[in-house]
Amino acid sequence: MTARRGNVVRHDDGTFEVLGLIKVAVAGPWWWQTEDLDDPGGAKGAIFRCLEADSPYDLGYLMAADVTGDPSEPDISRFEEADAAPFDRTLEEAIRALMASDGREMIKWMASELNQTPLGKGLMTAYIAHDQGRDRQYFDLRLRIRQSNAVIGGCFDIARKDDVAPAVWQMLQAAAYNSRISGNAAPSPISRWKRFVASLGIIRKDARTDAGGLSRARGRTRHQLRRMPRSLLRPRP
Repeated sequence: MTARRGNVVRHDDGTFEVLGLIKVAVAGPWWWQTEDLDDPGGAKGAIFRCLEADSPYDLGYLMAADVTGDPSEPDISRFEEADAAPFDRTLEEAIRALMASDGREMIKWMASELNQTPLGKGLMTAYIAHDQGRDRQYFDLRLRIRQSNAVIGGCFDIARKDDVAPAVWQMLQAAAYNSRISGNAAPSPISRWKRFVASLGIIRKDARTDAGGLSRARGRTRHQLRRMPRSLLRPRP
């Protein structure tokens, strides 16, 4: 049996599917709370927030969105190396403006990296921002899944880089791979954007995650967040 809630379907094996497009498996021993993302600009999807009993804020999250309806989001499958830098500059300007409007402060822009794998192209963007007294690492992967443009974004408190960070990063990698694989496609090799994130020095190479919390997740925490961080998608005019 499956259970549907808004944009998310939960399967018997504890995995989730967002809009029938992006497959997500949560990781680690934490509670994961989902909320729908329905942006007026055309993006739709869900955010999976990592919660801990004694924390009033999320520790990190994974965002999975179909952005096909957003005209500002490109078809990454058509991108070449020469397209990455101009789009990166536009994206940085837009995200800085978004953060300035919602009270966050951009600390470091780490640029975007275009990667080609046997399953298709992906554009990974990374940056660090200060939000409500915390420094947070963000990384957004733009990719094409079947006939749709998608963004899979991750965020975590840098103070939790040894436990929450590897879990969120693992979820992003798995979602990107499992959502695009079909038939007997060969597994993707270690890609340039995985090395790119490793080069940032935020996520320890020897950090491990506990997958025992796979199905321990949705909407069962009593703790309410004081302010939900906004989507990392580009702001609208």
